[in-house]
Amino acid sequence: VLPSLREKHDEFMLREQVKRWANHKVMVKWLSRFFHYLDRYFIARRSLPPLNEVGLTCFRDLVYQELNGKVRDAVISLIDQEREGEQIDRALLKNVLDIFVEIGMGQMDYYENDFEAAMLKDIAAYYSRKGRYPMRTLYQALAVASMCIQEQAAALPLIGDVVTALSYLANQAYEPNGHGHRGSGDRD
Repeated sequence: VLPSLREKHDEFMLREQVKRWANHKVMVKWLSRFFHYLDRYFIARRSLPPLNEVGLTCFRDLVYQELNGKVRDAVISLIDQEREGEQIDRALLKNVLDIFVEIGMGQMDYYENDFEAAMLKDIAAYYSRKGRYPMRTLYQALAVASMCIQEQAAALPLIGDVVTALSYLANQAYEPNGHGHRGSGDRD
């Protein structure tokens, strides 16, 4: 798995990782079924982690830990491309982000720590370069990010939708006297 991922870059690496992760999950599922007796009796009596969990942990420790920085950077690069108006494969993006959640075995820790923090830094850097990131928009962006992490892992919005929402918020007219978008009646 690692050699095939190491030799690929950017979107090609992401596609390969999604494929390898799907294959790994299928293998773990079938091996868990094959060794069901072992899992149910021997492992349970010894208070060891289930084979399914061990299989996911192996992928996390051997593959994910080594490549998560490259994967994160490639995902952020795709998001930047979409932000600049290019077409990207949103399904690929969602599948890669699902890996961050699945690696955490249903917990959001890996998604939050390994991806979301870097994405928020990239968003802030992008809009500071553009010179149009008022504090009101920052707070709205954080509210959108907060909504994303409050949802069930299976119901996470597509990152492209989050980027679209953030782009919309950044393009809203900002009046420093405390009023937001004209006609909205919203207060900052």
